[in-house]
Amino acid sequence: MADGYDFDRCRFDDLYRAGRTAAARRDAEAASRLLGQALREWRGPALADVKRGSLSAPHVMALEEARLHATELRIEADLALGRHHELVPELEDLISLHPMHDLHAQLMVAHSRSGHPKRAASVFRRLRSTLIDTMGIEPTFRTSNLMRAILAGSDLLLGDRWESSPQAFRQGTGRQLTRAR
Repeated sequence: MADGYDFDRCRFDDLYRAGRTAAARRDAEAASRLLGQALREWRGPALADVKRGSLSAPHVMALEEARLHATELRIEADLALGRHHELVPELEDLISLHPMHDLHAQLMVAHSRSGHPKRAASVFRRLRSTLIDTMGIEPTFRTSNLMRAILAGSDLLLGDRWESSPQAFRQGTGRQLTRAR
C-alpha cells in the first residue's frame, strides 16, 4: 500500500495512539480529527473474517474495547469543541448498544449543553434504573455528581472546556460540586 500499511488494524493503532496523545495534551481539534480517522478504519465487527475460537476471542475483545475507548475520547474532544448538538443522536445509538456504559454521562452533558436538562435527567434515571435492576448498584459517584451539577444549572457544564467534560468528572480533574453542610 502507498501509505506503508498492510492492515487497517495498524492504521487504527497508530491513529488511536496519536489521538490519545492529542487528548492527553488537551488538543481537542487534533484528538477529534485523529480519533475520527482511526474509527473510520472500522468496517464492521473486529476480525470478522477470522474464525472465532479461544485464541481469537481475547483479541476480538481487546479490539472492540479499543474501538469503544477511541469513540469515547473522540466524543470527549467533540464535546470540548462545542459539538454537543451533533453528538446527541450518535450517543443515543451508542447507549442503546451499551446500556450500562459511562457514555450516558456524555449524553447527559450533550443534552445539558443543548438546553435540555430534563432530557439529561431522564438519561440518568434510565441508567440508574438499569444498573439497579441488573446489578443492584447505583451509578458512580462521578456520574451522580454530574447529574447534581446539571440539576443545579452549574456553569461548569456550559463551556467547551475539557475540565467540564464527563471524562474530567470521571478522572477527578473536573471541579466537583459538594453539598453544603
